[in-house]
Amino acid sequence: MPVGALHQIGIWDQVGRDPRGHYVTFAYMAVVPDGTTATAGDDARTARWWPLSDLPEQLAFDHADIIRAATTPKP
Repeated sequence: MPVGALHQIGIWDQVGRDPRGHYVTFAYMAVVPDGTTATAGDDARTARWWPLSDLPEQLAFDHADIIRAATTPKP
């Protein structure tokens, strides 16, 4: 996949997937050049890149499912 190209991973819309309300997530993957700075927006205090091998053990809601879908090879 070329740098910057978006590839849709999937859509997560199950009722109850987020206790704050009914949210739909359209997940995409993109290749980001080394050295790109992660910047927090108005929805987060901080942001950073995490190596897949060093992700926190506990992720919010169904985010582990989304990452698994992004990293599982497609036949």
